[in-house]
Amino acid sequence: MRHLPITKEMDNQLKILVWHSIFPLLLGISIYAFWRNIHFIDPAQKYFPMFKDKIPDFILYSFPDGLWLYSLLSLLFIVWNQKHTIGFLLWFFGTCLASFLSELFQYSGILKGTFDFFDLIAYFLSIVLFAINFKSFQNFRRI
Repeated sequence: MRHLPITKEMDNQLKILVWHSIFPLLLGISIYAFWRNIHFIDPAQKYFPMFKDKIPDFILYSFPDGLWLYSLLSLLFIVWNQKHTIGFLLWFFGTCLASFLSELFQYSGILKGTFDFFDLIAYFLSIVLFAINFKSFQNFRRI
């Protein structure tokens, strides 16, 4: 089987994909899975008791949500190949709106769950971080 050579441009594109989409997603999943009390996974707090009360609630509960939103926004931008088409804009604003509405619907009781103002802050910061890092995507081309 013949393999295509990996160019420097492709290597840079892969780094952008990994650092802006895959890494934040996996970090958010690992914080959620290993530092919160989920019944089928032993929490990391069990094995690292010295950190049990030292990790702020924002990091445990809201930061993963922000990471997931940032990851999704970055992936949407990559998938739409940096084109600000109506499709991209609908997905982008729809994703942002759904994030905020999910919290507001929890607050109003429309959705089950616990409203957390810090989740709204995490969503806002994710969108701001995405806008700041927008420049790093400028050289990205669809693989």
